[in-house]
Amino acid sequence: SRYSIDDSKLPTLTGATMGALNATMYYRAVITNGACVGNSPVHTVNVTTPTISASPVSTDLVWNGKVSNDWTNANNWWSYNGTTYGTAAAIPTSSTNVFIQGTSACVLHQPTIATAAGYSKNITIETGATLTMNTGSLTVSGNWTKNGSFVAGTGTVTVNGTSAQTIAGNGTTTCNNLTINNTSTGVSLSYAVDVQATLTMTNGNIATSSTNILTLGIGSVGTLSWSAGTVVGPFKRWFASATNTGNTSGLFPVGTATTNRWALLEYAVAPTTAKNYRDWE
Repeated sequence: SRYSIDDSKLPTLTGATMGALNATMYYRAVITNGACVGNSPVHTVNVTTPTISASPVSTDLVWNGKVSNDWTNANNWWSYNGTTYGTAAAIPTSSTNVFIQGTSACVLHQPTIATAAGYSKNITIETGATLTMNTGSLTVSGNWTKNGSFVAGTGTVTVNGTSAQTIAGNGTTTCNNLTINNTSTGVSLSYAVDVQATLTMTNGNIATSSTNILTLGIGSVGTLSWSAGTVVGPFKRWFASATNTGNTSGLFPVGTATTNRWALLEYAVAPTTAKNYRDWE
């Protein structure tokens, strides 16, 4: 049997996972062969720190998913205080850098933003990780880095910063709805971005390139809601085999950082083939 130093009996733990080390914890190897002589077996305690692609700074939050897949449950997050990790006291805010770890023995669930609103400063979806959205929203006030997977659902991602922002990572980022509301020099794409439903341009330019293209509409007509900003580089739109009029279905707000060279493409006669991509820069 096992007893504590105050002679109270303790349960036997075999292959136990203790969870996050939120305070000083003590471990004791106990002889269980019925004799008070000899050496007890070797006991190994493995302490695993989060595996992330950057050095954390104080207040960064790292996903652990130890309770559920719910983004809005603080118990699913570790908070870094500059030295150690502990269970977060609150969920991410617009001033919090966020790291999503891949599934492992220490990360039991991957995060989902179901119907609520999620926020972050910089967000990194690590290799092997998946961030899923249902009908919720995610507002990113810093940089977006997707090295894992992003499942857009029918939600909305808003890139909402007061300094220059980037959308980077590995492979195309596909959003259902994407809002650009950058009040500084805008947003730069380091990888391609596809928008399925609605692209809302409220503030800020979007810098693209021949390989890092912004595409609106995937297999169906996408809607452009434009207030300000220019796509500096290639911009691709999907057109159905139907007539169309107006900015929402036909505007290409392209140009340079200082000069617009917009184009409006309207079909008075329906094209014979749908899935016609039209690319302007």
